[in-house]
Amino acid sequence: MIVNKTAIDQFIKLTMLLSFALVLCVGGYALTAKQARAEAAKFGSVTGLPLPRFVSLRSSKVNARTGPALRYPLQWEYKRANMPVEITAEFDAWRQIKDIEGSVSWVHSTLLSGKRTALVEFSTPNMETLSAYKKANLQSRKVLEVENGVIGAVEKCDMAFCLVDFKAYRGWVEKKYLWGIYPDELIE
Repeated sequence: MIVNKTAIDQFIKLTMLLSFALVLCVGGYALTAKQARAEAAKFGSVTGLPLPRFVSLRSSKVNARTGPALRYPLQWEYKRANMPVEITAEFDAWRQIKDIEGSVSWVHSTLLSGKRTALVEFSTPNMETLSAYKKANLQSRKVLEVENGVIGAVEKCDMAFCLVDFKAYRGWVEKKYLWGIYPDELIE
C-alpha cells in the first residue's frame, strides 16, 4: 500500500484544528477558521512543542543557514556551545532560530539541545558585574559576581529569580538580567 505522507500530515493537522475548534465551540466560544489557524500555529508542526521556545546550541560549531536545507548558503557559524537561542519555526529536521541580537537563521535540529541555559545580559551604565544570591531574594547573601555575557545552566525559575549553575558556582539571579527565559516562565 502506498501512503502519501504529505496527505496524512495535512489530514492530521486538519483533524487537530477541527478538534480544537469543536472544543472551543462546545465550551460556548465561537472560533473563526483564522483564529483556529493562529492558535494551531503556536505549536511546532514537526514536534508539537510550543513556539516560540528557548533551547541551547549543542556544539561549539553550529552552521546557521539562510533556509531550512543544506542547499541554502551559510549565513554564519556560531562558536559558543550552550548559547541560548529561541526556536521560532520548524520545517522537517530544521529549526528557525533567533539569537540574542535578533538574527534569524536555520539550523539542523541535531545541533540543538533541550537543555535550558541563559545568558547574563545587562546594559545598565556603571554596572560591571551582576550579583548572584544564595536564595531567591535581594536580601540574601551574595555568593558570586557574574560578568555580562556569561552563560549558565538554568535549574529553576520563579517569577523574579532563576537558579543558575555557572559550572563551579551557582546562585539565584534576577530573571530580568537573563536572556533565554521568558518573563512569566516558571521552571521547576
